[in-house]
Parts: sequence; structure tokens; C-alpha cells
Amino acid sequence: MSRAFRRADCESAHLVALTELGGPTYVNRADLQFLPPEQTDVLVESNFYSEWHIDHKYSKVSKEFSKFLGLKHLKKLTCQDELDFEHVTASDSIRCLMARKLPGETVLTQLFTANLSDREARLSKTEFIISARQFLCLPALKIPRGEIVQLDCNCEAQKCPDVKCGGILIDPAGNHALMCHPGLPAKKATLLERALERVFRKSGGRSERQPVTAKPLGEIPKGDLAALFPGGQNLEESKKSGELALELVDALLMAPSATKDSVLDEIRERIPKLDEGQIEYNNTIRFDLCLSAPFPFDSPQQLWIDHGVVHETSESYQESMVQHLESGLAALSGEPFRRMESSKDRRFKSLINIAKHLQKQRLLDFQPSFLFPIVSALGYLMQTHRS
Repeated sequence: MSRAFRRADCESAHLVALTELGGPTYVNRADLQFLPPEQTDVLVESNFYSEWHIDHKYSKVSKEFSKFLGLKHLKKLTCQDELDFEHVTASDSIRCLMARKLPGETVLTQLFTANLSDREARLSKTEFIISARQFLCLPALKIPRGEIVQLDCNCEAQKCPDVKCGGILIDPAGNHALMCHPGLPAKKATLLERALERVFRKSGGRSERQPVTAKPLGEIPKGDLAALFPGGQNLEESKKSGELALELVDALLMAPSATKDSVLDEIRERIPKLDEGQIEYNNTIRFDLCLSAPFPFDSPQQLWIDHGVVHETSESYQESMVQHLESGLAALSGEPFRRMESSKDRRFKSLINIAKHLQKQRLLDFQPSFLFPIVSALGYLMQTHRS
């Protein structure tokens, strides 16, 4: 009954909310209808919300309302008119365009989300400074040694103190800040590894960081492994090393005899020679994680992971990425992502072929599978690797 005395206020609130949502047509763009456009007395006499909570018991009106408004304003902030300012860098454009194409899909916070109107909200001084500066497209913290300058639009910026950069303005949204800003360390790869480890351990599995590469390759000695898979090879070299490695594996599986020794000697003559120091420090290709499942008991499954972080905001990719995003193509199919995929394929293809060859002959006591997730530096994971 008390709501009836506030009818005028409730109807006014309905009008304000509907206007903010974009009018009655908002229902065509929203996942759920959380405000009936025609019922101006919905806050006074209607049972709409009691029935709404029964139909959507795992949803909340306030969260759905905030989510819709957030996406609406995100599209407005990232439209072309808003990006046509002199101080909006290519990195800013890339970050905004990717947020527009893939809203809510990044694993990194990119917007100021603290609700300061909530009396229960608590932020330390440092947290507030970092959040507010990030919302304003500024570096997370000021650089103590960086010179502060004021742009024509009255925005504040800092010059990079690194001698190599020659005093240019630091790029807060791009690869520049990750490399030169002490307040933004590049720890994305570590965060991803820890998240995968934590989830896998909770599910009953066992994880191992930097596993020994020789494990899925049978009995290939360390010296031969370092010479065959040094990393940094081109396509032709990688293919040649893979063929040699397969020959070596088959020779090692032969019964002990003089023939085996002669075959091994002949193959090793074609393998590049390395001294002890090179064997120890050679850049042998390796995996980031090995996730071992406890089943099946006789031959447990193992997932070998080596992820790649693509810095799509680096200077060498900026122009092509902006053109790619503005052309309307899929956000994560640009040049840097394709290059990373081909790099992973070229680097690990021969090694995977050997593991499959040994598995087919039942010479491994586990079932290896391989995954190479590619993650954007802005926190977006390629669709093919999400599952």
C-alpha cells in the first residue's frame, strides 16, 4: 500500500530508466526484459518483478540492468567519433575496438568498475588511483622519473624516462607501457599458468611447470634433443630436424646389435655437433605446463601446453591491427595472431609427430595431447582454444 502513495515518483522513475535504456526498443537488444516499456505503474501495482524472479531465479535485475547500460555506453565510447582525437593513440584504438567487438571476454579489467555510490565499497588510496587513472587511459601509476606534460586537450601525460625511447610520450594502452613502465609488469603469462594450475588441481589432476621435453620423445638423449630441437628454426630446418628425429627414434628402438650401432653413428653424423656448454644452455624447445589426469589408470592422459602471448599493440603491428579491426573482420584473426599460430605449428610439429609415432607403437605409458593457447596482451583468448 505504501507504494501507492509514491505513484508519481515511481512513474517518473520508470520514465527515467526507460529513457536511459534507449526507449521501448531496448528489448530488441537486451538478453532479458527487465523493465516493461508499457507498464508505467510496474513499480506500484504490478507483479512483474515477483514473476520475473521466478522465471529467472539465477539472475538479478540490478546486474542485468547495469550490464546492459555498461555495454551501451561501451559502444558509445568506442565508436569512431569518440576515437577521432589527436591524443588517442593506435594502442588506444586497438584496445577500444577489441572491447567493442568482444565485450566482456577479456580476462583483464579494462574499465573502472568500482561503484563509489555504494557505501559498502572500500578502496585503498593506491587502488583508487590505479583504477581512476586506468579509466582515464593513463598509466596505472606515475613514473617517478618521467616528465609530466599537459596535452592540448588538457589531459595529462608523461614522457618515457628510458634513454632508448628518446623522451617520447609513454603509451599507456600498448606494449610500450608493459616494457618501460615499472607499475605495469608483464606478468600475463604467469597469471595464466597459475590459473590453469589452480583449476586443474581442484579437479583432481597434477600439474608440472616446465616439464622435461624428452618425456614424450622416448629415449632420445639430451645432447641429440638439444641439437635437433634448438628453437628458432625456419620451416625447412624444422622439417629436416623432424625427419632426422624420427630416424633416430626408430634406430634407438632396434635390438642391440652392430647394425644398430652403425645406423646410430650414421644418423648422428648428420646431426649438428654441440659441445657440453651448448647442450646445457642451448635454447631447446620446451613446454610451459604438463597437466596429468589420474585416469585411465594403465595409461593416464596428459595435456602438454605451451601458450603464446601476442602483443598486438606493439609498434610493428599497430597499423595493420587498426586496419583489420576497422574493416569488420574477426578481432583475433589479425596478422600477429596468425603469425603466432604458424610459429607454434612450425616449432612443435615435428615433436608432436614423434610423440604420436611412439604412442601408436605403444611405447609411452601415458596418452599425450598438445594445446597451444594464444592469448592477446589485452586478455583475449582465441576462440579455437577456449574449450
